[in-house]
Amino acid sequence: MARISDDHAMDDVKSTGEARARSPMRRRISAAFRGVLALAGVVFIGLTLHRSLVGKWRHVLPSWPRVIVCLVLVLAGLLAGGTAWRTLFGPAGRARGLSRGFYFATLARYVPGGVWQPIGQVGSAAGTGIPMTTALIAYPVHAVIYVVSGAILSAGVAFTGHRLPLVVRIVAGFAVLTAVFLNRRWMAWALTLARRVTHRLPRVEELPSQARIFRAFAFSFAAVALTDIAFAILVKGGAAAVCAFSAGWTIGYVLIPIPSGLGVREAVIIGLLPLPTSVVLTAAIAHRLALMVAELAVAGTVAADSIVRRRPSGRPA
Repeated sequence: MARISDDHAMDDVKSTGEARARSPMRRRISAAFRGVLALAGVVFIGLTLHRSLVGKWRHVLPSWPRVIVCLVLVLAGLLAGGTAWRTLFGPAGRARGLSRGFYFATLARYVPGGVWQPIGQVGSAAGTGIPMTTALIAYPVHAVIYVVSGAILSAGVAFTGHRLPLVVRIVAGFAVLTAVFLNRRWMAWALTLARRVTHRLPRVEELPSQARIFRAFAFSFAAVALTDIAFAILVKGGAAAVCAFSAGWTIGYVLIPIPSGLGVREAVIIGLLPLPTSVVLTAAIAHRLALMVAELAVAGTVAADSIVRRRPSGRPA
C-alpha cells in the first residue's frame, strides 16, 4: 500500500511538473499571438488613416479643442467598454490580463475578416485562467449588449431626425424593442437552438447571470453614449447627431466583414443628418482619428504596465 501511495505521489509530482513546464510555453505563445494581432491592427490602422486623410475634405477638419474633447470622451468610452467586458465574468473579471487582452483585441477590428477581434478577445480571456467555454459564450453576449446599446440610442432618430421618410422613423422607433434581447431567457433559448446543430457550444448554465448582463449593459450604454457625444461635438450637432451616429455605428458594427464599419457608418450618418456632406465627413474622419489614437494609447499603456510588472524585483524568492 505504501508503494502504491508513493507511486501516486510521484505521478502527481510528475503531472504538476509537466503542467508547470507547459505553462511558460503557453504564456509565450499567448503573448506572441496577442503581439501579432496588435501589430496587424496597427498596420491596418495606418492604412485606414491613409484612406481617410487622402479625402478632399481634409482641409476643413474640426478645431483642435473639439478634437481634444472628442479624444477624452472616446478614451472614457473605451474604459467603460473594457469594464463591461470584465463585468460579465464576475470576480474572475478582476484579472489584469483580461483588460490587457481586451484592449489588444480592439486593434484587430481593423484587420479584414471580422474574426480577429473575437479570437483575440476570447483567447486572451482564456489565457487568464477563465474556462474557454465561459469566455466563448461571453463574447456573443457582450456583442449583443453592445448592439442593443447602440440600437436604443438609435431609436432617437425617430424623434430628432428632420425630413426623414416615415418608414425610417418607424424602423428607428422599433429599435428600442431590441432591449428584450438583454433577457437571459432569450439568450438561453437561442443557445439551446444552436446546440441542436452542434453540441460543441457552451451549455446554457455557462451564460452570465442576469445581474451581470444588466451591469455590463450599463457600462456598454455609457461607452456607446460617450462615443456618440464625441462625434456630436465634432459636428457641432445636438441630440440628432448623437442618434444618427449611433445608428451608423450600430449598422457598421453588425456588418462584420467590413473592418470597423468603414464607409457604411459615414453613409448612414450622411443620410440621417441634414448637414453638408463635407461637414459630416470631416467630423467622421476626425472621430476615427481620435478613436484610433485612443485605442493605441490604451493598448500601449496596458502593455507598458505589463512589462513593468514582469520585471524581477531583485528580492529573494
